[in-house]
Amino acid sequence: MATARKAAAQQATAGSGGRRQDRHSMTVTRYHFLSGLPKAGVDVLLRVLDQNPAFVTGEGTAAAALFEATVGRMSDPSSVEAGLAVQQQKALLRAVLDAVHHDRPIGSVVFDSNPAWIGQIGILSALFPLSRFVVLLADAADLDGPGQREMRDLKAALDGPAAERILVIERGRLINDALTVMDVLYHFLREPEFDHDLSEFEAPGRTAGEGSGGVGGRGATRLRADGDATLLLKSG
Repeated sequence: MATARKAAAQQATAGSGGRRQDRHSMTVTRYHFLSGLPKAGVDVLLRVLDQNPAFVTGEGTAAAALFEATVGRMSDPSSVEAGLAVQQQKALLRAVLDAVHHDRPIGSVVFDSNPAWIGQIGILSALFPLSRFVVLLADAADLDGPGQREMRDLKAALDGPAAERILVIERGRLINDALTVMDVLYHFLREPEFDHDLSEFEAPGRTAGEGSGGVGGRGATRLRADGDATLLLKSG
């Protein structure tokens, strides 16, 4: 269903003179990073995002492991990587993402999913100024507990300079109010709207879009009062 929908969208784009492709081909690749704590929910979100022909999605790629390993080598004074100039190190780290997603179309919007990205938000936000970070939580209350390493990293990032580039979504809200969540997500990513098939998000007895928050209010609770606040989408 999703594959057919994406193919139809690609055909429609081609039939309209390729305006959508032209828009992206004039820009560099934009990387966005998804993390699920726990993982459940991210795979469904990726399948829905993949319906958009402008998006390239990757779950379980080698990007996060390679990135962390490269960062680690740069911290080792005896390594070759540590001897590189700062700009060379940055280029090398960017090349990790480019290599893993080497077959992407020119100017794509790439979503790479791995919980480990949470611990790299500071570095990634500097390397990719257009990047955004989307985190799915089973329960927003987990932010108040000690949690696992990724949860501690997330809380630190929410208090850091890249906080306005992090969108935290509670999994229940994604399932019960997919229409509002996708509206917020596209607004957050600064991408043109796309007509997704949201049937995968439908909870028993509900229709996608029947949520507690209206699109007008974007159904979001602000975690920060200053600037462009980080958003937390709560269920119910």
